Amino acid sequence: MASPGVGGGVVIDVVNFGFEPPTLTVPVGTTVTWVNVSGTIHNVVDTNERFVSPVLDPGESFQTQVTEPGLYDYACTIHPNMKAELTVE
Repeated sequence: MASPGVGGGVVIDVVNFGFEPPTLTVPVGTTVTWVNVSGTIHNVVDTNERFVSPVLDPGESFQTQVTEPGLYDYACTIHPNMKAELTVE
């Protein structure tokens, strides 16, 4: 389960070499925040580039508001085996 974020958003943790939770469903308009809680750099990139984070050092975060319904497959392009999906309804 994702952590509740500020103002009704959600928080997804970037933990070691994965996203927690790896799948999540949220309503349109939700603010999603990814927090790098691991000891190495990561990024968060939607496969259709609807969002692209900068490189996140440990402790840094990236936030976006999802405004279009659909399936958002995303990954860390630094570590391509790190994949997850966000469903926006």
